[in-house]
Amino acid sequence: MTTEAKLFAALTVFVGVIVVAAVGYDIYLHPAEPQPLEKPAVIEISGTGRFHGVVGTTRRGGTYTIEGGAPATVKVPYALADFVVANVELPSGSEAGNVKIRVKGRTVKEGAGTMLVWRPPRGGN
Repeated sequence: MTTEAKLFAALTVFVGVIVVAAVGYDIYLHPAEPQPLEKPAVIEISGTGRFHGVVGTTRRGGTYTIEGGAPATVKVPYALADFVVANVELPSGSEAGNVKIRVKGRTVKEGAGTMLVWRPPRGGN
């Protein structure tokens, strides 16, 4: 076998290993049907007055429309591959209107009448 042939074979094996590693890592990050985590994400809406919006996850169960009076709390089950979404519009005259996504008692995203998107860390937060 010539030097060029050995070099070509080694390069082919190296590229193959890189491709297999990349595909394996992608499967690790996006499992086919991830199990929901034990603790739900809690979307807290504070302030006064009525609100409307959309909450949920991008994969599991989808999002759904909510409407009501603040303060309010919505629990959203999620899996590691999900994005938790809260898009809540508070009236312009509401006092101290705020939206939080909380997990295990800790605020992971916060905003006022804005689109919040949170992706759980791979470790399961």
